Amino acid sequence: MSTTNERCTKCHGDHETGSIYCPKFNEKRIADSTKVSSAKSSDNSYTVQIVSIGIRPDNFYEAKMLLAPEIDMSSTKITVKGNNLRVSVQRHLSKEFSDMIQKLPCNDLTKQILKHRENLLIPESIDSDEVRAVVDNKHRMLILTAPTIKPRYLQICSLHCLDNAILLRPYDYIDLKMISSGFKTRLKLSQIPDFYKINNKEYFAAEIKTEGFKVSTAALATENVLNIKLQELGGRRHVRNINFLIPTEANAKIASIEVFDDNTIFMRVPLICNF
Repeated sequence: MSTTNERCTKCHGDHETGSIYCPKFNEKRIADSTKVSSAKSSDNSYTVQIVSIGIRPDNFYEAKMLLAPEIDMSSTKITVKGNNLRVSVQRHLSKEFSDMIQKLPCNDLTKQILKHRENLLIPESIDSDEVRAVVDNKHRMLILTAPTIKPRYLQICSLHCLDNAILLRPYDYIDLKMISSGFKTRLKLSQIPDFYKINNKEYFAAEIKTEGFKVSTAALATENVLNIKLQELGGRRHVRNINFLIPTEANAKIASIEVFDDNTIFMRVPLICNF
């Protein structure tokens, strides 16, 4: 097969007519691409680099992020919305972009700053409302921590306390007023059942304001269900039952009930870790 040589318009070398490419141009293109890739691999620039992220052995969520030297540490901003955690920082652009920056239709300050955001998904077992951030200026490290969610329980026992029982759920706020035969009664949950710190010890506790009631009995209905029977005053036999399902972290066997002069009932159960 006869072939003829023609000039390559890209490298000004000769190549055979009918060939797919010019060998000289192809060799030049391969050499150029090698140079680019090697330069790219030696460029270790970053804005935010995640060093570690996960749940520690003490059940705390922890995320460590290394911030680039160009980052203004004082610009670090943490935003938590639901299970989404956003880290916002500002980075000063390097001089190599000066020609490009000057062409931007914005003021000088905007031309020198680039905003960067990192979005992290917080596990559902983590209390996103308790996220804490620590900025280590010396090592240019941002450390985010948050505890796991402690189980919160409050529900009615369905075993043998159904008559006149009040159903309460976590974070419910009740202010129940009743008038029967001209006699007024009231139940007000002033402190929702939750984990509280009292005298440097943790308790599962709740506080109930009452009017027209007195505490009849307070005892464990089952191994982890505390039942409080409230007897209406005025000689009537109406009874209100309040049942708390004590979480496994608390020692239900040593639960205490205190009744104050203003008819406030304070229930608290110490956590097992306190002993």
